[in-house]
Amino acid sequence: MGNLSYREKMTVAGGGVLVLLFILVQFIYLPAWDRRADLEQALAAEKNALNRLRVLREEYRSLAPDHSGARDMILNRGKGFTLFSFLDRKAAKSGVKGNIDYMKPHTREQDNSPFTLSIVKLKLKQIVLRDFTRFIREVESPGSGIWIASLSMNKSGKEKNLLEATIEAHTLVAKEGK
Repeated sequence: MGNLSYREKMTVAGGGVLVLLFILVQFIYLPAWDRRADLEQALAAEKNALNRLRVLREEYRSLAPDHSGARDMILNRGKGFTLFSFLDRKAAKSGVKGNIDYMKPHTREQDNSPFTLSIVKLKLKQIVLRDFTRFIREVESPGSGIWIASLSMNKSGKEKNLLEATIEAHTLVAKEGK
């Protein structure tokens, strides 16, 4: 660079500065600008998703049933309530107690809940359909909080006019001390 005139040196230096500016703009500023635009788009998409989730949450809350009445009904049953004794009383009331082959009770703990799931599997033999339907109506009467989770029926007897039924009844029972 020693043989160049002042003017030529300034031209080369100006060209070098322009090349340096071009490199800085092309490889640092523009990628950063593009990344910023991508981040702004992603942020806008996430904000839209969050707003949609809020709307769906409110819609769910408006549609979800209020279980406070069911909770009160379960808690107000009385301390001595058992599903086994309830089914036994309803069987006697509907006239099918003599047809009970077996009743097997068991419970299942519910995680993060003040309730235990009480289950009774009940088998009825040689029962007439009318008595069976009366028994089912008694068990699933409104306000009892008891539901039939499974039911299987087969015809039985010589003339196939009797039924054999296996029922699994469920209800929630307050845990002890709650």
